[in-house]
Amino acid sequence: MRANHRALCGVYAQAGFHATEGRIVAHQDLGAQHSTALLHWVIRRQDGSTLQSFHTHYHLMRGPQGPQVLLCTAFQENLSEMKPYAAQ
Repeated sequence: MRANHRALCGVYAQAGFHATEGRIVAHQDLGAQHSTALLHWVIRRQDGSTLQSFHTHYHLMRGPQGPQVLLCTAFQENLSEMKPYAAQ
């Protein structure tokens, strides 16, 4: 998962990434050690225009060093649209 996220960061950087805004849409505890979280992300270019807008669902586990992401599913993300003129 870490390698995939790093590769995505490279794709976003090449497409003009400048800033990210994240918002928790929903959170559900699943016992003492697990939870799920749904986040909405907006990735912006330097000029403030939207590069991507999508949701990601996370399955989290409380570990000895804090929360850990066990599973991450991004949906509505469309990397093929990331051209200089896309998603504006």
